[in-house]
Amino acid sequence: MNYIIDGFNLAFKISTIKSEIESGNIDVAIQKLIHFVRSRINMHGNRVILVLDGQEFSSGNSFNSPGVKIMFSKAPQSADDIIRNFIRNTKNIRKWCVVSSDNEILYTAQDHGAGRQKSADFIRKTSDDTSDIPAAYSKKTNPTNIDLDYWRSIFGKDDDE
Repeated sequence: MNYIIDGFNLAFKISTIKSEIESGNIDVAIQKLIHFVRSRINMHGNRVILVLDGQEFSSGNSFNSPGVKIMFSKAPQSADDIIRNFIRNTKNIRKWCVVSSDNEILYTAQDHGAGRQKSADFIRKTSDDTSDIPAAYSKKTNPTNIDLDYWRSIFGKDDDE
């Protein structure tokens, strides 16, 4: 599977990378993002495109990494525009998975037959370390007795069943 990833969308879901961005260390954040992605995806035979808003935020460093291509948007185009155009214009888009939390991008991917995954789900499914997953995404909830009573009334099940 090949991946096209909404780079800063994913980066802001990972606390260590988010803090680098907020500190103005964009190049460091990008390097950490590349490392994060490479450590989570089997790079043998797979391609990854990280699309990031605004090359002007970076010092212009070349971010070379085997199997990972970095694309920067240039105003007035956004990273979202690049991703949507990629989805619309790529042959065999079914071989690609789009990673973003932007619903418009995910709907475009769905409409064109690409795989799609929310950024937090990508982190969760590719990592045993859940420390970077926001609590709202990783928290498991147990149903309350009120919930259980409601469903038991619907399905007519006893506690023993």
